Amino acid sequence: MMTTQDYLFMADAALMATEEVGWAGETFLMGTDPPPALPSSDSHSLEEASQAPSGREGAVTFEGRYLSSSLIHSAPSLPLGSKRRVTLQEGRAGGESSEEESSAGADVEWHPLIPFLPQEARVLFLGSFPPQRKRWCMDFFYPNFTNDHWRIEGLAFYGDAQYFVDEERKTFRLTTIVEHLKRRGIGFFDTALAVRRLADNASDKFLEVVVPTDIHAIVAHRPQLKAIVTTGEKATETIALALGMTDRRGKAVLPKVETALPSTIEGIELYRLPSSSRAYPMALTKKAEAYKRMFERYGLISNDSVDGFDHRFG
Repeated sequence: MMTTQDYLFMADAALMATEEVGWAGETFLMGTDPPPALPSSDSHSLEEASQAPSGREGAVTFEGRYLSSSLIHSAPSLPLGSKRRVTLQEGRAGGESSEEESSAGADVEWHPLIPFLPQEARVLFLGSFPPQRKRWCMDFFYPNFTNDHWRIEGLAFYGDAQYFVDEERKTFRLTTIVEHLKRRGIGFFDTALAVRRLADNASDKFLEVVVPTDIHAIVAHRPQLKAIVTTGEKATETIALALGMTDRRGKAVLPKVETALPSTIEGIELYRLPSSSRAYPMALTKKAEAYKRMFERYGLISNDSVDGFDHRFG
């Protein structure tokens, strides 16, 4: 079964691919097939990699370990727009599962995207889980064209809601987004590695978390982080519970919208923003102002910046 450490390993390899072989729009999309068993967290030598099973010919090496090319889509011959949907039984090494897992496994959906974690990330957005693939207009986080996240970031940083929008093709400018996020130090992932969808819609309330993300592992992986940012109640509650931010009754203690609370991890705040969904009752410009204040708080935008760009971090 996939773990957060496996996803983090792939995140580093994907970033390496964008820097060494150029940006490939499919780099952060998982493969269509169930993943092969990944090597353990202990480094494997190049000799071990060369002796990998037949399914790993052509795998790339990273920090002395091998990584199946079916997991990192940096080759143009690999399919775009794919989605990995497997059962717990298929995802477990050796194909073994308990009777309980096997009976429920058919509805389990694994996260289709590799985490986006720039090396100098200071702000990490953690959502619940991507919407169904049919709602995507690009293979990245916040892929729904009717969700306003990228319009909000365009306004917050550049004063232009259309900065990341390709209106003609009804999609977002993925290369521009990735370059922007790497330069600013903004990361993205979700609070669940695997979920069950209890209804045919994108609402968080119909998601059942099967395998939660190890948030401590992500924070340890990116020591420059200053804040975990959420935009929905479910993700905020999931994070608060995972970090032990609870009251005497064990109930999650959540920050109010547009405020932050110190987490149980030293130096990390949990910051809650208005949802970028159009269902959230707030004007786009007001949301952008709220997001900009958050980015200013963590030094990604300065109050005296030109066009929203803080040249100290450029």
